[in-house]
Amino acid sequence: MIFVKKDLSEKERQGLAEALKSAGDVKWYRRLKIIELSSEGHSVPELTKMFGLSSTTIRNYIHSYNTGGLDALQYGKSTGRPRALTFLDGQWDIILRRSPSQFEKLNTTSQHWTLSLLAHFVERYYGKRVCLQTIANALNRYRARRQRRLCFLNSDTIERQYSFE
Repeated sequence: MIFVKKDLSEKERQGLAEALKSAGDVKWYRRLKIIELSSEGHSVPELTKMFGLSSTTIRNYIHSYNTGGLDALQYGKSTGRPRALTFLDGQWDIILRRSPSQFEKLNTTSQHWTLSLLAHFVERYYGKRVCLQTIANALNRYRARRQRRLCFLNSDTIERQYSFE
């Protein structure tokens, strides 16, 4: 069984008690309470039932506290999944000001960008396959204005395209 150090010094006990009193965040309070109860001898399975957390999470909290004290127990903001297409962040303006027909590798006569043409552009020029939603997210971060246009190909078909200004 993993417990917090049984022999917490008086300074450590005081620091834990003060942190519990001043905890303004529920998650932070829960972590501190788990450490306090563990130092009083409660087992990991007991704490798992009390708090509704997995035993791995409880053990991680205890291990963090044992190795680095209260500082190591604090949580940071999760960074999440890395953004796709960061390599294009400074280049959207250059790309969008030109028409797709000006890029030889695209092999198109289109004068307006579509999400699928942009995805095709990224694949041809950067060797990365991306879905249309990734392109849309990148354009939203870039703050590109999208306007729907109807481009008449012939009398029978109409293609909806995005134009970027």
